[in-house]
Amino acid sequence: MRIAVKAALADVRKKKILVIRRSEGENWSKELWDLVGGGVEEGELLYDSLVRETKEETGIKLGKSVKMYPLKLWIVPERDLVGITFLIPLDEEKKVFLSEEHCEAKWIKRDEIKNLKAHKGIIEDLRLAFKMLERL
Repeated sequence: MRIAVKAALADVRKKKILVIRRSEGENWSKELWDLVGGGVEEGELLYDSLVRETKEETGIKLGKSVKMYPLKLWIVPERDLVGITFLIPLDEEKKVFLSEEHCEAKWIKRDEIKNLKAHKGIIEDLRLAFKMLERL
């Protein structure tokens, strides 16, 4: 069983969340919108994994004092994968520099979820993230 993390990076003031679209060449979820994330390396803290994946996939550097709110535990049995999605509040939208795994990024508002081409689990993660964002 592999362990993964997802991050709903959120602009607290504008109430927007970053989504990234997987490249055409990706085997899993190609051309679908996704949250930042990936596998946790052996012995790695979940916090460190989120910081690493965020930097690798978006170029965004998270500070040591960044807060992370756990949103949901999820399981993908067909991929032998278990993961946790976190909300990470940011002061503002950050400029994104995508890795080769992704071809597009955008900061979305809650009402844009309905038009997003994404896995059902990602849609659910986004709904939970926006719900939690309202509490901050």
